[in-house]
Amino acid sequence: MHRSFIAILLTLPAVAEVPVPQVLDANLKIELIAAEPDINTPVGIAADAKGRLFVVENNTHQVKPDYKGPKSDRIRLFQQDGAGKWSATTFAEGFRNAMCLEFDPDGV
Repeated sequence: MHRSFIAILLTLPAVAEVPVPQVLDANLKIELIAAEPDINTPVGIAADAKGRLFVVENNTHQVKPDYKGPKSDRIRLFQQDGAGKWSATTFAEGFRNAMCLEFDPDGV
């Protein structure tokens, strides 16, 4: 049985009080898989047929002069190991003003 899930990627100020999201559908699960410093300014997300998450991290749109994050946009890859633990790596980088990505429905 394929179980759907919703992955939450958050970048919040340290002082923010955010209520935990609630799921009303028993087929869905919310799990926090990344926060700063593993992800900064996430703006787009796509999941492939293997359950990996590709997240567009925008570091170039309207940044303040003192921004200490990466100098280019990048795509972060989040995937689970055999024990279900999530890890993050940089899949691609060097973009400017990246906003979204999409996979072909046929997985091509």
